[in-house]
Amino acid sequence: MFATAYLHIGTGKTGSSSIQATAHQSRDLLREFGYHYPSGIRNHFLLGQSFVDNPAPKRNHWRDGRTSDEVRAEALEYRARIEAEMATAETPNLILSSESFVTQDALSFERLVDFLLTKARRVVVICYLRHPASLVFSGVQQHIKMGNMQLKDFTPDRNVRRWSEKLEQFGPALEKCELVLRPFDRTQLQGGDVVRDFFGILGLEDSQIGQLSRTDTNESLSHEAVLLADALNRIEPVLIEGRPNPERARAPGAVFSRIRGQRFFLPPETREAIMEIAGPEADLLRERYGLDLPAPSFPPEADLWGPETVEDIARELNRLKRENERLQAQLAKRKRGAKKAGAA
Repeated sequence: MFATAYLHIGTGKTGSSSIQATAHQSRDLLREFGYHYPSGIRNHFLLGQSFVDNPAPKRNHWRDGRTSDEVRAEALEYRARIEAEMATAETPNLILSSESFVTQDALSFERLVDFLLTKARRVVVICYLRHPASLVFSGVQQHIKMGNMQLKDFTPDRNVRRWSEKLEQFGPALEKCELVLRPFDRTQLQGGDVVRDFFGILGLEDSQIGQLSRTDTNESLSHEAVLLADALNRIEPVLIEGRPNPERARAPGAVFSRIRGQRFFLPPETREAIMEIAGPEADLLRERYGLDLPAPSFPPEADLWGPETVEDIARELNRLKRENERLQAQLAKRKRGAKKAGAA
């Protein structure tokens, strides 16, 4: 049995992907330090889904058209595999991480906690929260980057998450754990960095944290990159009549992330509407949990499409063209080889 199970539940847009990527790539080193991070997928969302009665297929995680029963079967298979790993782990601590944990219903989350309490003497739930308005701005970029929305469909109340309500719903489960709530704010994080802060909470020393294979993922888009991604969503949407669009590239967000430019901004009247809606939630989190979540700062609306942006676009177009030429050359070579083999 583990001494401690650390359950990292996100939330979204608080560096969770970077924490998971760093832990996943540093599994061997973490094991030496006394921490077991299960192998396989770096995000342990499937473990949480194994406790949901009717898990809904998610387009980002499962193939389109998969039924709830198929999702549950995969989740149960994953739980069995991860449980077998836990049984042979020779470390005092366990780490599990997924921002999907916090989106589960209260019953399935309590089932997850109860499961962990059969594997560890104590469970520590770690949750990072950012100002609700800041989450909206970051969420707009993410939804457009993933092809889930277009700028024209954005409304000020979109993505205003009521995490205070979710934490209240999780109350019975959290009473069985130790809850660590941290503000996603550079001025309050250890070393001004969420990855360093997370592993510091786990008890790693600075020298140990410095040895981890640090990986930052899911970087924010520049304003120009958001506009380009938004144009792609209009021209080639992810779904057409509920089915995957065959003309849509699988992961264009990686290209957009490499395009520098101005910080993303929304019109002043939209920002004011967001702050009016999100402000009361920030006040609640401060009153109930003592979290000081600073409101987001807004960049000045500067001239767009500067030299850096144009250079990055030209560089990406050239890279993609060269890759296409390389693949075409490989295909032509194979065709010539097949033709010679057939003639022989």
